[in-house]
Order: sequence, then C-alpha cells, then structure tokens
Amino acid sequence: MNANIVVMAAVLAVSPMPIVASLLFLTSEHGRAKAAALAVGWFGALAVIGAATIYAATHLDVASSSGSSTASAIVDVALGVIALVYAVVVRRRAASGEMRQPTWMDRVDRMRPVVALALGAFLPPYVLVIAAANEILRTDTSTTVRVVAVATVAILGSVGVLTPLIASVVVRDSDAMLARWRTSLLDNWATVLIWLMVFIGVYLLLKGVYELTS
Repeated sequence: MNANIVVMAAVLAVSPMPIVASLLFLTSEHGRAKAAALAVGWFGALAVIGAATIYAATHLDVASSSGSSTASAIVDVALGVIALVYAVVVRRRAASGEMRQPTWMDRVDRMRPVVALALGAFLPPYVLVIAAANEILRTDTSTTVRVVAVATVAILGSVGVLTPLIASVVVRDSDAMLARWRTSLLDNWATVLIWLMVFIGVYLLLKGVYELTS
C-alpha cells in the first residue's frame, strides 16, 4: 500500500467540519438519523470519486509515461498552493473577526436527514480527495491494489465523521461527552481547519516538487 494514500486518508479522518456537523446533529432532534445520513453522504462522496478513479485508471493509460508523471506532480503542486492560499484566507478572516461559522451550523435543528446526507457529500476537503485520486491514478499497479487504496481512503477517511455517532451508541451517558466535544470543536474549528490546510498544502507542495525534480 502506498504510504501517501494512508497519510491522505488519515488527514481526511481528522477534518473538523464533518465531526462538528455530526456532533451538532447528535444534539438536535432525531440526531442519530441525521448523523447517520451525514456519514452516508460523506462516505458516498468518497466512494463515488474512488469508483471514478478506478474507472479512469482502468480505461486510461495514466501511469506509464513520464509525461503523465510530470502532469501528476504539477497537479500536486497546484493543489498544495490552493490549500495554502485557503489557509491564509481563513487565517486573515479569523484575525480580522470576519470569520463566521458556516450558515448550515445554525440550521441543524431544522434539517431533515436527506439534507444532512447532501451536506455530508459537500463537506469533504476536495483538495485532499483529488490529491488522493491523483496518487492512485499515477501509481503503476493492478486494479486490485487500486481498489484496496480507494477502500482505504473511503473507510479510514470516514472514521472521524463516524466516531461521534458510534460513541452515542456504545458509550453509556454519552451526552455529556458529546457536549464537551461539541463545545471544544465549535471554539476551535477554524484553527484546526487552518492547520489542516497548512499541513495538506506543505505536504502536497513538497511531494510535487520532489516528483518534478527527481
């Protein structure tokens, strides 16, 4: 298994927004149904992109030429720059007091499960998801290995959004614990998001530059 795939999947798992959303849903009416729909939407989005990646890898000769390798490295560099620019924008907004919570956070009590499902599909950090797909595409390996890589991204990358839901079921008196998690993440989600984007940006930028120069 390509180590880069595991790293990207692990970073997906700690993305703060789906975890915040799950915690908000769990403390609202019909919370478990909405939190489950959110997780299905998140996992479904990763699975659909993964299936498209496998299809492209099977029908396109994307890993065999130096030109394809160079293009893949350029994609990594571009995605890294985008992530870093986004981190700077969020940081400046937070410092100036212009950073506000996403509007959907104020609507969780009124959301139906179908809307929560759509929100789950919207929340993945697609810069990282595309980078993972790019890594799977550029790896010259078998379809079976690519399927395992896609499954790793989808399953490991969904651990974060599933954790609050699982905790609400298996942990006795989980309400107080989930409330603490909710308060902590609501207070710090912007900071977590900034550092997550910085990590993604630096990682992809260095990875792309290394691939271009080696």
